[in-house]
Amino acid sequence: KNERGAMALIVKLRNDLAHGNVSFGECGTDVSVEDLRDLKSRTAMYLTEVVSSFKNFIESYAFLNPTSRPAEGVG
Repeated sequence: KNERGAMALIVKLRNDLAHGNVSFGECGTDVSVEDLRDLKSRTAMYLTEVVSSFKNFIESYAFLNPTSRPAEGVG
């Protein structure tokens, strides 16, 4: 929308709303319930991947130097 990606558009609208440049109603102009459902679904899928990746990072001790990681099967 407006040649912006979803995140860039959300940031712009949020900032415009926060600074009083647009009203709440103007932020939602041309946004349908279906648009919101689609955005919610894509955001949920993205966050599921982020959380899964973070969980794998922690469980694999990737944040530790390889010589400091517990042996396989420990922990």
